[in-house]
Amino acid sequence: MQVMRAIEQYSPPDSLSAHIVGTRQLGNWVITQVKFRHLNDAVVLLKTSSQGLELVDNGIWSGSTHPHHPESMIRRYLQSRVPEVPKDLTACFTYRL
Repeated sequence: MQVMRAIEQYSPPDSLSAHIVGTRQLGNWVITQVKFRHLNDAVVLLKTSSQGLELVDNGIWSGSTHPHHPESMIRRYLQSRVPEVPKDLTACFTYRL
C-alpha cells in the first residue's frame, strides 16, 4: 500500500512500526491516522505527485488535543498549515482512539 510505504519512509526506524487506523481519499489527496509503537499518534496529509504518493510539507499533526475535541482541532490545524487541502477531505476525517 502506497500510504504505508510513504509513512514508513518518513522517519525510520520508528516510523516502521506504523499502523494505519483510518484513511480517506479525495482526488489526489489522502488523509490518514496512524499509530506507532514509540511515536505519538499522527494524522498525516499525503498527495499524489509525479513521484508517487508523498507526505505533504507541514501536513502532519501529532500529539495531544486535550482538553479540546480532537477532530475539530486537528481539522483546523491541518487547514491552517496546508490551506490548499480540500475542505471536503478534512471535513470527513474521523479521529479514532
